[in-house]
Amino acid sequence: MKNSNEQAWDLLTTDEQAALNLSIKMGKSTWESGEILGKAHYKYLEIKSRGEHFFKVFSEYFEKHSTLIEPELRKVLHPDFIYLLESTIIKRKSIKETLEGNYESMLLIETSRNRLIEKQLNILREIKTPNADDLILIINEFDRCNNFRILPRHIQEPSFFKRRNKSRDLKQLKLVSSLPSFIIDTLHINFSYKGKDAVFLPILDNREKRGFVILKVKPTRVDDLSRLSFSIYESEEEALSTIKLVKEYISSKSKTCKIGQRFWPQYRVKLKAAINWGQVNNIIPQRGIMLDAFNDLDLLQVKKIELKKKKEAGKDISKEEKFWLKS
Repeated sequence: MKNSNEQAWDLLTTDEQAALNLSIKMGKSTWESGEILGKAHYKYLEIKSRGEHFFKVFSEYFEKHSTLIEPELRKVLHPDFIYLLESTIIKRKSIKETLEGNYESMLLIETSRNRLIEKQLNILREIKTPNADDLILIINEFDRCNNFRILPRHIQEPSFFKRRNKSRDLKQLKLVSSLPSFIIDTLHINFSYKGKDAVFLPILDNREKRGFVILKVKPTRVDDLSRLSFSIYESEEEALSTIKLVKEYISSKSKTCKIGQRFWPQYRVKLKAAINWGQVNNIIPQRGIMLDAFNDLDLLQVKKIELKKKKEAGKDISKEEKFWLKS
């Protein structure tokens, strides 16, 4: 029987295996490896990162489980769902390849496939065993890291790769910056709260003198606003700094690449500071064996932006801060 590392290695695509071999065994640089594989540099970096991440999380998964789906779970899961997981995750076949020849399968029509997936995931959640929980985690981790998605769009977590999350982040930006007046008024009527334990919803409103409003919301209404994809903040100061950042960006006359490079890392950090970020983005609370290779990159970029502003203002920069500027 193969050990967990061998099982994880077999699961990788030939490109992912080649990328790891070129990097680890042959010591090639990312640029050299990309040229050898005939891949654009950004594409090669994705392949390498995906290969490294899949090798790690699946090695750990197979240390606990001899197979992707334990026998006890096979007894309660639909055969079409089992086939989908084994085809896409273990054999790394595309959805199109998975469907070839299965013309009577529930997987064939997208709406039917999505219903099946949701129903099966709910079954796994109701079982509430370590094996079921681990399978849910690895399915979601595969979906967010793979080069194609297998889960329905509305239950997908953000992609492992920042580049692929741009549309999700842009949707959040548009939500708080372009709400019609009657919608803002409706939010005031339905969610405004004057209690001391309030949390805060920041939105742009050009009718206001400042150009925005910080709506005080009752904590028990956070779930309702999360379903509408609004980001909620614990402190008014955090909500204020977020909406000021948005207002400055939206108001800029020319959105050059330089302006965007300064704005987006700061905005993503602000989004993650929201108390309901996990709910808005379908994040599963348990993430014991899961890692995000780019988790701190936005924070590093924000640190650099803040220090550059300090330097431009003529303020003293410590040795420690100079280190961050060089990082």
